[in-house]
Amino acid sequence: MVPLLLLLAYGAATLVGNVIVARLADRHTISTLLIGTALNVIFLTGFAVFTDAPAPALAFMLGIGLVGVTMNPAMAVRVQRAGSTTPLVNTIHASFITLGVILGSAIGSALIPAYGLRSPVILGIVLAFLAILAVLPALARPYLRNGDRDKADERTLSPV
Repeated sequence: MVPLLLLLAYGAATLVGNVIVARLADRHTISTLLIGTALNVIFLTGFAVFTDAPAPALAFMLGIGLVGVTMNPAMAVRVQRAGSTTPLVNTIHASFITLGVILGSAIGSALIPAYGLRSPVILGIVLAFLAILAVLPALARPYLRNGDRDKADERTLSPV
């Protein structure tokens, strides 16, 4: 019964996180990605450190639910603004999300025999740091930062 309640709580946190992130991502895409991913680093680190303490582990698990998977709407907005809104772009984005889940699960589970059950969480922390580094350059592009295509000048929109 406890695992079922934990899954329900995690699912509820993810639902709430999706609603919040989707609203924020529309106007503050890059800052939502950066702050959400940084919070995910904090929650993953707390979860890795406090796995043996039920109350803090539960709190960190709910935090992961709020800002983990819920970054997908913000990533979708970023991809649409950087590229286009064509169905192919959205399909490729969804495919890469799925690829990330597959690779993260495969690598994380391969680490368990050698490094223990915390190793997939530590892998998540490392990947979240890499995600932050990947998003930082977007701060230099006003269109990607705030989504206001009309106010962005042509040099900002050029691919070079």
